[in-house]
Amino acid sequence: MKNGSFWRSAPETKFWPDRVQELLLRATLAPGAVAGESYAKWLALADCDHLDQGSYRMLPLLASNLGRQGIRDPFLKLCQGIHRHTWVRNQMQLSQTRELLKDFRREGIPVMLLKGAALALAYYADCGLRPFEDIDLLVPTAQAQPAFALLRRMGFLPCHFPGREITREYSGIIHAVTMVNERGLVVDLHWHLLFECLNPNDDADFWGASERLDKESDPLYVLCPTDQLFHACVHGCRHQVGGTNIPPIRWVADALTIMAVAGERIDYRRLGQLARERQLGLALKLTLGYLRDPWRATLPESFLSEMADWPVSAWERAELRTQQKTFGFLGPLPMIWRYYRRFKRNGARDRIVRNFASYLQHFFHFQHRRDVLVFLASKGIRNLGRWFRAKLRLPLHRHDLPFAKRSNPR
Repeated sequence: MKNGSFWRSAPETKFWPDRVQELLLRATLAPGAVAGESYAKWLALADCDHLDQGSYRMLPLLASNLGRQGIRDPFLKLCQGIHRHTWVRNQMQLSQTRELLKDFRREGIPVMLLKGAALALAYYADCGLRPFEDIDLLVPTAQAQPAFALLRRMGFLPCHFPGREITREYSGIIHAVTMVNERGLVVDLHWHLLFECLNPNDDADFWGASERLDKESDPLYVLCPTDQLFHACVHGCRHQVGGTNIPPIRWVADALTIMAVAGERIDYRRLGQLARERQLGLALKLTLGYLRDPWRATLPESFLSEMADWPVSAWERAELRTQQKTFGFLGPLPMIWRYYRRFKRNGARDRIVRNFASYLQHFFHFQHRRDVLVFLASKGIRNLGRWFRAKLRLPLHRHDLPFAKRSNPR
């Protein structure tokens, strides 16, 4: 990346924080006077009563950083309360998670903690600084069905299709399933780290380099620092979070925190290899470029020079553009088509899924191929009604609203 502003000139940059969000990030992450100045500018521009969920999730870290600078004001007192609430909620989820992991160990199923919970424990000084809404667990691909069956016996049900079972076909086209129990604990059970990589051996590198958390009395494994940074950056390129359009600005704080805490433990040669082998070089190129400029993240010059020469295919660019789009008339269908294209491109289990209709059948857990047509027709009619309502400026039904607008993020 010979030009430090590569990320600014690239066409696939809708997912960067906007001006107001960037001010919040500076107030949250910057030291000294810069944090205070950014906070004052952010307060003048932001509607603190109607924050987007991405910004709301940064408030515990904001309270901590500005508290260290000796800054006091009424809004920061509210943020401190959110910090305490987040700490309590995280501790309750982690307590249940530790019990889950004991059952996994008793069944002989290897398991790794991912995303928010792993970052809160391994990289943030205070568990309350990094909110997480669910628990992400990774099991080996071959253990997907036993792990799912174990969670079912423990009272967990799939969120979207309660009668769903993890069949060989389903585990071959999807990377994870979301489950919830009666106590409200949400678990994302992964058998692949990324939905872009669904071949049986795609996660061997991550398992081979995983690390045990020393601060935990029971064995608890997480990704190594290099893989954590890779995972955070790849997620930074995703405009949509579960179809809810939550701005994914938290990845900036996660990535910079990983780099600050891990330091020289990050293997940049491995980082580049992970991205290129998984056809995610453009995503890494863009996100690391953004971290370098404007955030002044320190990256080895040899790695920057090497990364600048990575070839980027038209297919990779098209895939990333699709990933940035919000759901329109066709709903999630373009996104699912992208999943299918990568699935076929990687040659994963072609004998199971022969065409897009078959893929949709397994994706939505339908018994018959004709159910796909009925489902698409009903979705199309609903989206068409939503389009007409928007054109005629009629009030939308509650189920037509994006999740972020259905409820106050507080």
